[in-house]
Amino acid sequence: MLLGAMALFSTQAMADTTVVGLEDNTTGWWTAFSDYYYLQPNKTLTLEFTNFSSKANNWNNWIIAVTNDADRSDEANGYEEYFVLRNDNWGWKAGTDTRDGSWFTSLTSNYNWDTFLNDMDGSKVVMTVKRQGATVTVYADITTTAGTKYFEEFVIDCGDGTQLIRAFLTTEGGHLVIDNDKTTITDSPAKIEYPTIGSYVGAEDNSTPWWSAFSNYYTIPADNTLTLEFDNYSSKANSWNNWLTVVSTAAERGADDYAEYVVWRADGYGWQGANNTGDDSDNSWFTSNTNNYNWDTFLNDMDGAHVVMTVTRNGAEVNIHADITPAGQTEALYYQDFIIDCGDGTQPINVFLTTEKAHLIIDDSKTKIEAGAGETKQGDVNGDGNVNVGDIMAVINIMAEQTYKPEGDVNNDGSVNVGDIMAVINIMANK
Repeated sequence: MLLGAMALFSTQAMADTTVVGLEDNTTGWWTAFSDYYYLQPNKTLTLEFTNFSSKANNWNNWIIAVTNDADRSDEANGYEEYFVLRNDNWGWKAGTDTRDGSWFTSLTSNYNWDTFLNDMDGSKVVMTVKRQGATVTVYADITTTAGTKYFEEFVIDCGDGTQLIRAFLTTEGGHLVIDNDKTTITDSPAKIEYPTIGSYVGAEDNSTPWWSAFSNYYTIPADNTLTLEFDNYSSKANSWNNWLTVVSTAAERGADDYAEYVVWRADGYGWQGANNTGDDSDNSWFTSNTNNYNWDTFLNDMDGAHVVMTVTRNGAEVNIHADITPAGQTEALYYQDFIIDCGDGTQPINVFLTTEKAHLIIDDSKTKIEAGAGETKQGDVNGDGNVNVGDIMAVINIMAEQTYKPEGDVNNDGSVNVGDIMAVINIMANK
């Protein structure tokens, strides 16, 4: 009886999924296909599947084809592909491909091409194919095994919007496991709210393990400034379960010439090799580390906070500055500032974000790298390009260190003291 029950369960489990391709990822081109999905006008197809890849090439992943209402084998009697779209942001129809942008409306994605091959293997895909009039929109919401989120979107007109069309999945050098229970065809809403177009770093349930999810590399030439905007979500288990900023040599993690100038956490703690900012006996490896956090509310303040971060190179000096707006607020309440020398200022450097027990959503549309470190303003002690309460705190921190730092000597009297605080206040009042 038990064996019979087990056999029945196994058969049912297999019936709930469809495998497209060979499970050893040796699937040949145009040899394995899903069912046809028939799509009437103004309907939306939703598919959920897991993508497995040989990782030999970018194109060894899922492929979707949208065609007229004819079988693949019936080319003699009118089979026609409106388009074939690959997972790696590439597509075609007869006689042309997506290098020619004249035959489709848009093709966008936010992949990290440095990690693409590994990201796609085992990734979960929720794909919608939406018909609205003549327009067909394919949107793939992709979650990697590490929890990083990507998207791919393709928009094109297919016929005049009145005819029946078909969609099907295929693959080459990979295989797909389609969850049939999640396959639906529904009326197309007037508008589908897709996820924010941005880069996800970490698992959305904030379970991200240490050193497992990363943003793109941002390579900053000498005397340039990187600007990033992102939302930070935290498990709130510990103060370090938030974003981390890494400044390194312009090399891949794990490469022989990869070295970290600094790993700097949202809670103001950082390190470089054996050195760390918590070691009061030797802070000579960095210039300054300041913030104005309220530690009584820090865990809640950081969850859902919007962060505007700049990484500014000025000669050898690198200034990482973050302005932080807690959820529900309209203006930045906190800042964090770290200054360190990185190399001799001539070599390119990489910056990337990571997290632990948290996740980030980076607004890619706000990411920019601009030439020029900018002129230093009088009173801009923390180097963020503004004169505000953060500079008062920076002066106080320099006073507490009982050292002389020229950036803190705002009134140019040869020392850093309460007179410099008053000088900053005066500049703020008169700007």
